[in-house]
Amino acid sequence: MNGQRTLWLFFLILGITALLQVVIAGRSSLSPDEIFSLAMGTGHSLEQPAAVADPRQGDFVEPDHPVPAEDFQRYLKHDNPPASPVRVVRAVFLSDTNPPVYYLCLYIWTLLFGTSDVALRLLSIACSLACLPLLVGISSRTGGKEAVFASCVLFAFSPLAIYYSTEGRMYSLLWLFVLTTTWASLLAQERLGGIAIYALWVLASVAGFLIHYFFLFPWAGIVVYLLIKPEKFARVRLAACVLLTATLILPWYLRIPESLAA
Repeated sequence: MNGQRTLWLFFLILGITALLQVVIAGRSSLSPDEIFSLAMGTGHSLEQPAAVADPRQGDFVEPDHPVPAEDFQRYLKHDNPPASPVRVVRAVFLSDTNPPVYYLCLYIWTLLFGTSDVALRLLSIACSLACLPLLVGISSRTGGKEAVFASCVLFAFSPLAIYYSTEGRMYSLLWLFVLTTTWASLLAQERLGGIAIYALWVLASVAGFLIHYFFLFPWAGIVVYLLIKPEKFARVRLAACVLLTATLILPWYLRIPESLAA
């Protein structure tokens, strides 16, 4: 019965959190950063150097005469036919200082659900809600069953979490992969899941590094923790996972100086 009560409480928190976030997401217009997200996610570069702007690839070019405001809305919608994922990566490389994975996820999401304000923010909400089961797995292993309810409530109703969960940016997706890496680390310590857990650890790490550069800070903390307390996650396996992660993210990270210079 205790297990059933915990399950019902989890779904109650999940439902209240979803309702709260959807209501908040629909109560304000998009910020400039969110508009930028939509432009990148639909393959439109807005802030590239003028010398490399290519209107044929959806780049913004400042008109030399007055135009209706509606003309600029095309940068926030998919072209017909839609741009390719390659063009999305190109737009991110030219205009943004962040890696491209969030924008590629947004590209797929907006193809499926449209480019409305709420549709944009629903991706962040979905990522935030997906964090809750991971929090359950992490808190139960680190603090016992008593910690599960408290951790979920603190995450779900934290003003900071609510704010970033309802913003059309990459932050809740970043949380998702920080928590996935943490959860995979705990499972690997227990030698649960075999090679699939090591693969999940690497893939979550790669995704995190290609969502936001600040992923380095929690990831480094996870790696240090595993070095200090490896248990069944042998240090040689951890070294192999770190090396594979570095190899997979290297193609993008080698181009960071060029991207920032633009």
